[in-house]
Amino acid sequence: KNNDSRTSAGDVDVGGSSCSSPSIQTTTTEEQKQTRYLIIATWIASVLFGLYAAVHYIWPAIVNDNWEVWDSTDPGLYRRGCTMPNILMVIHLTGGVYLMFAGPIQLIPSIRNRNINLHRWVGRFYILAAVTASAFALSFCLTYSNGRDNPHENAGNVILGISAFTCAIQSYRYIKKKNIEEHKIWSYRLYAVVLGALLYRLYVAIYWGLVLYTPLPFSTALNNSIFYLMALPNLAIVELIRNKKLYPIQNLNLMKICTVFITVASALIFFFNWLPAMIGMDTADESSMLVGTAEGDINHSKLCNLVSSVRAICILVILVGSSIVYLVKVR
Repeated sequence: KNNDSRTSAGDVDVGGSSCSSPSIQTTTTEEQKQTRYLIIATWIASVLFGLYAAVHYIWPAIVNDNWEVWDSTDPGLYRRGCTMPNILMVIHLTGGVYLMFAGPIQLIPSIRNRNINLHRWVGRFYILAAVTASAFALSFCLTYSNGRDNPHENAGNVILGISAFTCAIQSYRYIKKKNIEEHKIWSYRLYAVVLGALLYRLYVAIYWGLVLYTPLPFSTALNNSIFYLMALPNLAIVELIRNKKLYPIQNLNLMKICTVFITVASALIFFFNWLPAMIGMDTADESSMLVGTAEGDINHSKLCNLVSSVRAICILVILVGSSIVYLVKVR
C-alpha cells in the first residue's frame, strides 16, 4: 500500500483505492442538518425575545413615557416616583436586545469568514452591549432588588450579570492580545450566558404549563431552582465541550431534543405571553396585578432616595473602573 495515499472524510480506503461510504456520508449530512435546525430555532427564539423586550418595555418607556406597562407582565418592575432604577433597567434592556439580535451572527463561521470587518464591528458593539447590560443589571439588583423581592431570583440575576460581565471583559482582553483561540472560548462562554436569559424564560414557560395544565403540583423549591439555571449549566456545557467530554454535534438525539424544546417553549411563551403583551392584550388578571404592584410600591419606596442612587452609581463606577484598570495592566 502506498504510504502517501490519502482518503477524504466519508471515504474508506480499500486495497489502495477509495470507496464512498454511504452510511458515514449520510451521518455527516444528518449532523449538519440538525445543527442547522438548532441554530435556526435558537436564532428565531432570540429574535422574538429581543423584539418582545423592545416593543413591550423599551419603546413604551422611551417613546411614549408609559413605564406602567411593565407591570402588566412583571409586577413591581416599574418603580413609581423613583427615576434611577427605571433608568438602570431600560439601559439594561436596550443592551440586552442587541445581544439577542447579534449573538448568532458572531458564531456562524460562514458569516464570520466572509466578512471579517462585519464580524469585528458587530463584535465591538456586542462587547459594549454585554458590559453595559450586565453592569446596569448588577447595579439594579444589588441596590433595588427585583420586583417580587425573591432572593433566589435576585441571586440568579446577579450570577448571570457577573458571568456576562467577566466573559465580555475576557473576550475583549484576548482579542486585543491577538489570542484568537482564547477569544473564541470566552466568546462562546459569553453567548452561553447571554442565552441563559432566554432559556430561563423557556424553562419557566414549560414548568408553568405543566403546573397549570397537568396534575403536577406547584413546588416553591423547584420554582426557585430555575433561577440558578440561567448561567451555571450553560457554562458547564461549554466547559464539557471544550474538554472534549461532550460531543453534541455527534449526538443527534440530544440535538433533536434541544431543537424541539426551544421551538415548542418559545412558541408557547410567544403566543401566550409575549405577543399579547406586545399588542396590548395582556392575559394577566388585572386586579391581582394591581394589588401586587401596590404592595411592591410600598416595599420599594424606602429604597427610592439619594443614598440608593449614589450606591447604584458607585457600583457602576467600580465595575467599569476595575475592568479598565484590569485591561490596562494585562495589556
